[in-house]
Amino acid sequence: GWWAGAILVSNPLIIWLGVCAYVEICTALFVSATIYAAGIWAAGTWASGNWLEQKQNYRWLVLAGAFCGLAIGTKLSALFILAFVGLLLCVAAFKHRRFGPPLIFGMIALVVALPWLARSFYYTGNPVFPLAHSWFGGSWLAGVLHNPFWKPDYAQAPFDNMLGRSDEKSLRSLLVLPWRLTFDDRFRNAP
Repeated sequence: GWWAGAILVSNPLIIWLGVCAYVEICTALFVSATIYAAGIWAAGTWASGNWLEQKQNYRWLVLAGAFCGLAIGTKLSALFILAFVGLLLCVAAFKHRRFGPPLIFGMIALVVALPWLARSFYYTGNPVFPLAHSWFGGSWLAGVLHNPFWKPDYAQAPFDNMLGRSDEKSLRSLLVLPWRLTFDDRFRNAP
């Protein structure tokens, strides 16, 4: 409780992100709420042998799925929580021979995240943009959508700029890349 909060607040990055308009804090909230709700559901469901109590306890599973969907909608890097909690639920489902909970969790999470995925698909042709560009960002999709806001080259340009600015391709260059990205103007001011 208090110790976890103190450790969280003692991180300078948390303090800095708390006053900036970034989504990482919201993502952390939704991920934490997902794990909390899934944990309460798992503790109440698998410990109880009574099926009626387990059915009433499903509201925590639905809540966990909704929080997971909100986390995915907030930032796509939260897809890991869908995979992580889904994997844990699948392991428990095989152990107890009840396969509904992972499906309920996954479907609720995807339904809640669907508006954000649909928006990304509308503007870029890729529901998980900027991830999986090689799968969704092909020219066939851009031709079908005829979207005036997006060209497939937009997804590759930042990576080309960053890779093209590397003087050398060695282990030393890889190790000093964080320093260069932070302090070297050639890397920060990409065209």
